[in-house]
Amino acid sequence: MNPDQLRPNKDWILEVLSDIREFAQENDLPVLAKQLNAVATIAESEISSESAPPNLVRSQE
Repeated sequence: MNPDQLRPNKDWILEVLSDIREFAQENDLPVLAKQLNAVATIAESEISSESAPPNLVRSQE
């Protein structure tokens, strides 16, 4: 079996983010729309990456 077949399809989240961003733009929520652009970029990067990305938040020990 191809390893790609074992991974669940995560592209749906990009569509959801796009829909929410569109809603924000149409309802005068420009800051939210801008933040959703950033979130979508992160999601695309993580989905396309074959290895797990480093944690963005480090625990304080």
